[in-house]
Amino acid sequence: MNDNFALAGYFRIIWNHRWLISAITIAVFLATLFGTIRQKPVFRATGSLQIDLPKGSVASLGELFQDQAAPDGYMQTQAEILRGSAIVSLLIAKIEPTDASMSPSLESVQEHLENFKSRLSTEVVKGSHLIQVDFESESAEQAAATVNQLMAIYIDQTRVQRSQTAQNASSWLLDQLNQTKQKLEQATSSLQRYESDHQLLFVQTADGGLQSIETQRLQELQSDLTTAERLRIEKGSVNKQAQSGYAYVLKSPLLDGLLEKETEFKQKLSQLDAKFGPNFPEVKQIQDQLKDVQANQAAERLRIRDSVAADYSSALRQENLERAAFDRQQKIVAGASQQLLQDGILKRDVDLYKQLYEGLLRQMDEAGVSSQLDNPSARVMEPAQIPITRIRPNIMHMLVLGFFTGLTLAVTFVFLQEHFQDTFQSADDVAAHLNLPLLGVIPAVPIRNSVETRRRYSGKAATLQLEGATSIPSPQDSEPWFRLDRDGPGNFEISEAIRNLRTSLLFSSDGSQPRSILISSALPSEGKSTVTANLSVALAQLGKRVLSIDGDMRRPSLHRIFSMSNKLGLADYLKGNSSWQRVVSPTVVPGLSVIVSGGRPRNPAELLSSDRMEDVIRAAQSEYDIVLVDSPTLLNMADSRVLASYVDAVLLIVKSGDTPKKLVKQAFNNLRTVSAKVVGVVLNHADMRSDEYSFSDKHYGSDNEASNPPKNKRDGENAFN
Repeated sequence: MNDNFALAGYFRIIWNHRWLISAITIAVFLATLFGTIRQKPVFRATGSLQIDLPKGSVASLGELFQDQAAPDGYMQTQAEILRGSAIVSLLIAKIEPTDASMSPSLESVQEHLENFKSRLSTEVVKGSHLIQVDFESESAEQAAATVNQLMAIYIDQTRVQRSQTAQNASSWLLDQLNQTKQKLEQATSSLQRYESDHQLLFVQTADGGLQSIETQRLQELQSDLTTAERLRIEKGSVNKQAQSGYAYVLKSPLLDGLLEKETEFKQKLSQLDAKFGPNFPEVKQIQDQLKDVQANQAAERLRIRDSVAADYSSALRQENLERAAFDRQQKIVAGASQQLLQDGILKRDVDLYKQLYEGLLRQMDEAGVSSQLDNPSARVMEPAQIPITRIRPNIMHMLVLGFFTGLTLAVTFVFLQEHFQDTFQSADDVAAHLNLPLLGVIPAVPIRNSVETRRRYSGKAATLQLEGATSIPSPQDSEPWFRLDRDGPGNFEISEAIRNLRTSLLFSSDGSQPRSILISSALPSEGKSTVTANLSVALAQLGKRVLSIDGDMRRPSLHRIFSMSNKLGLADYLKGNSSWQRVVSPTVVPGLSVIVSGGRPRNPAELLSSDRMEDVIRAAQSEYDIVLVDSPTLLNMADSRVLASYVDAVLLIVKSGDTPKKLVKQAFNNLRTVSAKVVGVVLNHADMRSDEYSFSDKHYGSDNEASNPPKNKRDGENAFN
């Protein structure tokens, strides 16, 4: 609900100022159009360069034909070089030759260079070897020529730099080659001299290397010692098993034959013994033969053990001999290790210088080949073409931008104006700043009068002048005011506004109609007295009994509005000089009575604060349907706050576009200090030319208006002031 209310308020502000917004928007639009038309057209030419990666000072043959991914850092560097001061200066000198007789200052040259560079842009095409070159100029031909010449200058500069780099590299390589050759010769001579002095002999190994004879002999003895150790271990294991009597070790052809005979004799002995008994001669013979075979077996096993032990002893002696020879040779090699170490160092120096020499010689050959190939490091991929369409000014874009800029400025200006507007203009202002309902709006429209009476109102003084009127007011009243029963038929807008206020007021208290209402305002001349009088008339026209009390003893007005005498009134009652019924005066409006203020007292605040004032309001409520009290202004006076504490409701009158919001808020706060019930606000003297109000002359009217139009524009103005 609040969001819809806020949006409606924003829309209302925009709609009310639509002509101002349109004027500002059109002005900015036309200014943009005029400025765009006056601008000179600008063209942009675009070309692209392919940049190859650097191959080093001297590239190898493989690198010359190898396509590598371009690192972003290198490509970005080349893009900056393209638009750098060095190349751009060469370009300017080529396309803009200067007069030799003129010597421009350094500041002007630098300024021209920066201006030229501001129109030049280079951008790396991501993930490629390409750089896009753009240049902007007021001449399409010059833009294309500048881009093409810039790329050509870059390629020439790159080729020159590459050639110089190659020459420098070749000279450096040749110098290094000569120095390395001398060092290689010196290292070789030192090696040969050292080996000759120390009589170091070397043999060639299987892999083609060289090895000293003593070292080779030590390696051979180490191999023999390893073999002897392995053999001794094997013999020792067999000997241990033989001495332990393992059958699988004690084997020989003779022992095998004896074992077979033993088996044969045992079988025969078993058969004969079972058949003839142990005393049979043949049994005894076989027993003797069996004993001989077993004795031979024992002798053979003993022989085998002795043989295995002899083999073990032989292997042990051989191992000791090999170890002794190895130890002697090891001492010999250890004595010559320092010489061999120094010899190895000299050999490594020779190998190092030999590798350096061969590498430099190979690079020299490749440098000659690469210089002959002359492979460029940059080439034009796409030359710049003469542009057909201009990039600036984009008329359509500028016009759209100008339109929206003007619209934005206009709306911003309107909202700022509304924000800093210090007066109440609409119901939205009332709701936002006072949180009160707007019960009525009194329009600021000319007052149209009957044929007999022609009145002219001054919006400033809020007075009604009579010209040829048939009824003359009292002598002391030279400024009669608008009254609904008398002037309403000829003024539809004001009449309907008062009736709308009447309806809103009757339904403003949640179904319970207030019996006594105080009508006040923050400042004088806001129309509270006129609203009080005409609201009284409107309520009386409904058939209600209405009493209107003029409580403004400093500036009384009700007696002038109703053309009544002000001699006897409220002041007389409050002083105790009369009863309240005696000061009540009927009016020409049926059902409406008035208590005028009476003579001006010296102490109105004390009189209004007395119990008699509260008594008269309470007593009047018992005899009348509604009691309306016209009070003094709320600021700088205590009268209204005193009266507000006596009534059921308070109606606050605010003059639209005139009373500052700060003062209205202060008046409202004064009412809150006495716990007064403020039922709403009446916005008086509202500008009906604003579209926030729904009625106007072109929609509503009366027969009287049609038959009696005003004779001039000043036939009457709003009397609610």
